[in-house]
Amino acid sequence: MTPELNHFVFQSSEELVNLTTKKVLPIDSSDEELRKNAFLVGQEKEAIEAALFNPQPLSISLKIIPTWECNLRCTHCFVLHELVKEDNRQIDLDSLIIFVNSYLKKYQTVKKIYVAFIGGEPTLKAEFNLKTMQTLRDSFPDLKLITTCTSNGIKMNESIADFFSELTHFVISLDGTKELHDAQRKSLEKDISPFEETLKNIRKLISLGLRDKMYVQASLAEDAMRDQEVLDFHKILLMAGVKYENIMFGVVAPTQQKKEPEENFLAVCSKSAYVRPCCKYRLMKDFVIDSSNNVYCDYFNADNKNILGKLSDPIEKIAHSHEQIIRSSMPVLNDEKCQKCPVIGLCWGWCCNTIGLLRPSDHCDQAGLISRVKANASVGNLVNFLDDTKKNDITLSEKSTACSKCT
Repeated sequence: MTPELNHFVFQSSEELVNLTTKKVLPIDSSDEELRKNAFLVGQEKEAIEAALFNPQPLSISLKIIPTWECNLRCTHCFVLHELVKEDNRQIDLDSLIIFVNSYLKKYQTVKKIYVAFIGGEPTLKAEFNLKTMQTLRDSFPDLKLITTCTSNGIKMNESIADFFSELTHFVISLDGTKELHDAQRKSLEKDISPFEETLKNIRKLISLGLRDKMYVQASLAEDAMRDQEVLDFHKILLMAGVKYENIMFGVVAPTQQKKEPEENFLAVCSKSAYVRPCCKYRLMKDFVIDSSNNVYCDYFNADNKNILGKLSDPIEKIAHSHEQIIRSSMPVLNDEKCQKCPVIGLCWGWCCNTIGLLRPSDHCDQAGLISRVKANASVGNLVNFLDDTKKNDITLSEKSTACSKCT
């Protein structure tokens, strides 16, 4: 009797592809092999568990918040409620190295370290950031270190320029034309146009030979997504010397001050394929570390509910806390319709910033995703489709400190 496959499994050419675990088996695999890899009916929960709670990371991602200080107060800021005028705290680099060492002993598959400096405004601690990168290089010479930073680009001095030059790449935030940008980003200094200061420093960084490393991203609210404004924005950046392919656009995600998701945000979430869960739900793969030496799993909601522990805590304690948070808060684990969805592995419930605001199954484009999967499977291209989706997802997250839904 031919075994019945579960609804996560699609046939593509001579292969069986499990969209949830991303495992691929030959079409003539034995019953034992199918069962071992959670391909059979009745193994749906097992497949989800394997995908979420059996980490075999090839890299560790550290989002470093060197300070909660910022020289802007932006209307669309995820962490506006966390910002302070002065932050004299500092991440303990000895504890950071011990933390990473403990992680590497537990997960011996790791080959790379991704470090993203975020904030607050991370360039306010440029010298500390440089020291952090050098300490990681010296401590883990056998691992590839990939570094990035997202900055508002308001300030520029020798230390900041040196910091940018040492990064693998970096992102400057510029939200459209002067009118649009300055409406969203308010300076703490009077009589300063954030747009003009940032554009001036973009030109400065290009003059220093950093054009290839620099990406410019715009977070545009719905009422700013007009053709002429987008064209004008491109023209401004191209005339400044920014590479066309390094201009990135995103949508404004929900925040504590504006919780209702915009239609553009929902459309991007629901119609895109993401082979990885949102950052918060990647068990023991993505960490946020702030100036108080707290370890979080969720940058967008940095509060006590999302603190995994301290840098000095045992890695086992961090792992236990992370798994508990995922099990209790991940929307797809608490949405019966999602559990029955054949393409849950190409969605995973979207952005953690919508928690408590909506049920993924009420807004998703399930039919569209299924159609795309079947179309690729029918021509034997499903594995390549998953690889391309994963590659694009990872590439975006390498360049930006937020995923493509939120940049």
